[in-house]
Amino acid sequence: MTLNEAKLYLRLEEDYLEEDDLLSALIVFSEEYIKNATGKTSEFFSENELYKLAQKMIISHIYDNRLPVVVGSITKKLEFSLRSILIQLQYSYEEEV
Repeated sequence: MTLNEAKLYLRLEEDYLEEDDLLSALIVFSEEYIKNATGKTSEFFSENELYKLAQKMIISHIYDNRLPVVVGSITKKLEFSLRSILIQLQYSYEEEV
């Protein structure tokens, strides 16, 4: 995912540069998060839209909720949706040997 793709999803202007470092770090974090959850790297999912959606959800959630703990139904909805996507990514795609 590019920085501009993340900005577009977060509805930030491309020329808004103040949080580029944070967004770049969140992109890397989302890749590592998915890798740890599925055992598959971002290269494996290079053009997979479900992978991109999972990345966007992770980035958006952390960007919008910078406090260590968020309590309430929003967290539960994200947790369920993201877990569902990660399970699909883990088991629905076979790595080529």
